[in-house]
This record gives sequence, C-alpha cells and structure tokens, in this order.
Amino acid sequence: MLLKDKQNGVEMRYGKKMAQARMQQKENMKILYVEGETPEQIGLTESLRDDGFTVNAAGSAEIALDFLGRQQADLVILTVNLPKTDGFRFLEQMRLFQITTPVLVLSESSEVSLKTRSFELGADDFVTKPFEFEELSARIRAIGRRVRGQAKTSISAGGFLLDRENRVMKTQGNRLVLTPTEYEFLELLFRHRGSLVPREMILNRLYAGKEEPKEKIIDVYAHRLRTKLKKAFGRSILLETVWGRGIVLKLTSRRNIDLLEQRSPQRVSGSNQLFFNDDLT
Repeated sequence: MLLKDKQNGVEMRYGKKMAQARMQQKENMKILYVEGETPEQIGLTESLRDDGFTVNAAGSAEIALDFLGRQQADLVILTVNLPKTDGFRFLEQMRLFQITTPVLVLSESSEVSLKTRSFELGADDFVTKPFEFEELSARIRAIGRRVRGQAKTSISAGGFLLDRENRVMKTQGNRLVLTPTEYEFLELLFRHRGSLVPREMILNRLYAGKEEPKEKIIDVYAHRLRTKLKKAFGRSILLETVWGRGIVLKLTSRRNIDLLEQRSPQRVSGSNQLFFNDDLT
C-alpha cells in the first residue's frame, strides 16, 4: 500500500511538471493568425489566447506580410481563403521574401491536391476544418518543439559557423565568445544576412515579452558587437546601419576587404544611406 501511494505521488509530480512544461511552451510561442475578419477568426484567436498562446491576428495578406517584416513569429496559422488573394499566394510571397517562419494551413477542403500544393510551397502542417481544438493545439506545440530543436543546431555561411549551444562564432581557427544578448542579436542578423533587419524586429527578438527599452539600446549593442567582430575577424563580417531603419549584416570576400582597406568610411546625409562599421565609434 505504501509503495502504491509513493508511485501515485511520483506520477502526480511528474504529471504536474509535464503540464507546467506544456504551459510554458505555449506562453513562449508567438502566433500570427492570418484570416479574413470573421467571427471564426475572432473565436479561434480568443481560444488560442485562452490556451496560453500569444496571438496576433491579421485580416489580410498585406497586413500579415507587413507584420512579418517588422516582427518575428514562431508560427503562422494561415487560412486558404483570404480577402483579395489566397493563402497559397501569400505562402509563395513569404518564401520569396525568405521568411522561414513555420506555417500551419487551415482549409475547409481535404483534397489531396490542396495538401500537396501547401507542402510544396513550404507549409509545415495542414489541418482540415472543422477540427477539434485540442488537436490543433497539439499540432501547434509539435511545431514549436521542432522549431526549438532546430534552433539548437549550428548555422553556417561564408566560412562562419554560429554555435547556439556554446554561444560562439567560429571561422578558420578564430573563435568569438558572445553574451546571451549578443548571440541573439547576431543570430538574427546572420539568418537574414544581406537583408535589412528592421529595428522593431531587433527589439522584438531581444526583449519579447519584456518591457521594451528605448530604441537607442540597439545602437549600443550594435556598436559593442561590431567592435568584437572586427577584433576577431577583421573586415570579413560587417554590420552596416541604415539610420532610422535597421541593420544589414554582410559577409565580405577577400577582394572586397582589400578595397575597403583602401577606402575610408564616409558619413552621408539622409536617412536611407548605409554607413561602414566604424561609424558608431
């Protein structure tokens, strides 16, 4: 009897920990729900929020793309039928703009051709309406687990390797250790290398769920990171600031490095101009 009571106690504690872990995962997931402004959209948005997820609703593809250009989401829930366009076109545009956010497609049709097209365009899951909310919630959590697993792996490009587990950047014998905030900042820029990362997206990545500081903190971290990168890797990796808009990370070839060494940085007036990485000294 005593042994059985002990087993029941262990099971209760284990079950409690599992429930806490599931709730924490939900609270950490940011979802963008893309569907026309209908009672169904309002209802599902409220249900997801009640279930612990952070949800932003977009009533059109245009609004959704604007949101993804400024902020990050862990998952996009996409309805096939959207105002003025369809979900497939929106999914094509997402991937064209190199937005790699996972997508779960909702459709009233269960036709194999629609499922096939969704997956070919880069969808991660497909759910047919009507559905049980518990199943949808479970599928969302499953995608979240996959995303977190992928986030732990290293990413590489241009001879650089970014190691999330150890928070280091490596290349040909050089090794740069980063603070947690520096790593999150650099990984965001590295994943979008060659493209402008808006200031709002940077703030959202560094301070999601927290009280956001003044935007000036971006310049502080950019200067600190820029200095460390230059000391470790020279001009083979550059952070260029577009004043008032965001930051671009560029991996520079040996030939371009030689040209840069012959050219002194210049400050150009205008909010849309780029500056070399010595400007914030």
